[in-house]
Amino acid sequence: MELHDACALSQGESIILEDGNIGRNKKVVLTNKRLIFLESKGEFDKTYHKEDGIPIDDIEFAHYDAEFGAIVLQLKNGEKDLIPIVGFDSLDVLLSSAVTEVKMQATIDRWVNVINTSAKRGSPAAKRIRCSYCNQIYDEALSNCPTCGASR
Repeated sequence: MELHDACALSQGESIILEDGNIGRNKKVVLTNKRLIFLESKGEFDKTYHKEDGIPIDDIEFAHYDAEFGAIVLQLKNGEKDLIPIVGFDSLDVLLSSAVTEVKMQATIDRWVNVINTSAKRGSPAAKRIRCSYCNQIYDEALSNCPTCGASR
């Protein structure tokens, strides 16, 4: 099954990001309605199968936690879920580790920002502030930066 077919998009649902590799043969796709977790089979001619999904409406916010090496989703029910974004394509193995690290951080930042933007669409606009220690942007309602833990 092709990536788009495996996502089984509902009426009015569209893919926002699909470059989330979360391990060997695993991928996460962000749509305007949910995060979809897929498993792939095949090395060159990949086929995908849906494993799980999280509605965007269930996500309060997302941040990156370096200790876990993953994006942490804070769910509205108080639970947390981890998305370990790893790897890119085989070409990145040939690039220097500094280039790969910059690409990885850019990918993580993009995913966190888009998840947070998608999660906030349904709720009243919250004021956003920038952490003076790590420069991460987060909701003013939080007393500590969700990335580095620094207090305001």
